[in-house]
Amino acid sequence: MKFAIERAALVKMLEVIGRKAPSKKWRDKEVRLLACAPRVFVEANESTGGIEALVFEDGTCFLEHKTFLKLLKMHFPKKNITVEADEHKIKFATTTLPVSRYSRTVTSPGKFKVYPVTDDWLTQSRTEVTQVQGVKTSFKLPNMDKAIVEREKILGYLLNPEHRIGASKAR
Repeated sequence: MKFAIERAALVKMLEVIGRKAPSKKWRDKEVRLLACAPRVFVEANESTGGIEALVFEDGTCFLEHKTFLKLLKMHFPKKNITVEADEHKIKFATTTLPVSRYSRTVTSPGKFKVYPVTDDWLTQSRTEVTQVQGVKTSFKLPNMDKAIVEREKILGYLLNPEHRIGASKAR
C-alpha cells in the first residue's frame, strides 16, 4: 500500500474516527487504514471516514490508533505526506510503526460515485450537456453547491504562468 495525502486531513479523520461509539463501553485500540479507488479510508469504533488521496498502490493494514495519530501530529510543518505499508510496517516521513495485519487485496468500505472534473465541464457553467441517442440532455453536477476549490490551488496552480504543470492552464 502506498499513497500521498494531506497530513492535516488524515489527522482530522483519525481524531473523528477515534471517538468511542455510543453502543460500546470502550474505544477500539486499532484502526484500519485502507487505500483504494483514489481514496484513503479509516475505520474504527463502528465508524468509517474517507478522503481523496493520490493512491499509488492499494492495500489495507491495522495499526495502533493512538500512536499513529500522535506521530502524525508530530510532523506538524509537513503539509503532505507519503505513506507506505507492507506486511511488517507502515512508514511515513521519518517514522516507522509495526502493523498487526496487512493485505494487498482491498475493496472500498462503501459504494460511492467519483465525478471527474474536466476543463470542458468548467466552460459549460453550472450544467453539463451530454448527448444520449442523438438527444441533448442537461443536468446539474451532483452536490455542486458543496464544491470547494482552495484559493492556493487557483492562484498557485491554475493561474500561475510559472508553475511547471499548471502554466498551460494559466495561459
